[in-house]
Amino acid sequence: MTGAATGGPNRRVFDITVEGNKLIDNFDINAAAGAARTAVIVPIERVAVNDGMLTITFNGTEIDYPAISGIEVFASP
Repeated sequence: MTGAATGGPNRRVFDITVEGNKLIDNFDINAAAGAARTAVIVPIERVAVNDGMLTITFNGTEIDYPAISGIEVFASP
């Protein structure tokens, strides 16, 4: 099938670092989704941004690169 998703658990495993702090270690997005083309919501709260720019980094493994399709950011009240 053209355009079919490949992979599975242990294919896209990466760390998520926000504002210099590693908040999630070895996040397996395929395992979290459980199926292809399935949304995964990972709330990250109480992040202090002191320089006016939110910095998020994804450090992957040698198997496959980190993959995200969107990020939604809300200001704290």
